[in-house]
Amino acid sequence: MGADNLLHFHRWRHWREIAQLVPMAVIDRPGATLNSGGSVSAQFFSRSRILEKDAGLLATMRPPALVYLHGRRTSQSSTALRATL
Repeated sequence: MGADNLLHFHRWRHWREIAQLVPMAVIDRPGATLNSGGSVSAQFFSRSRILEKDAGLLATMRPPALVYLHGRRTSQSSTALRATL
């Protein structure tokens, strides 16, 4: 999910149950980098967050597990990016 979604993830229906089902990768997004770390959701994941250098292990981890990924950032939405394919 995008870091902008992590900001509001705690407002999703059954978000804690979702977090217990699948390890999550959070992609850095413009405007959300600094804000998402203090979110309710980020606090929930604070003990289960792994380092970005260990991201390759995420798929094998028991949830809850979260990795925050940084890279080239774009302000385009996921929907807009998929539309270009």
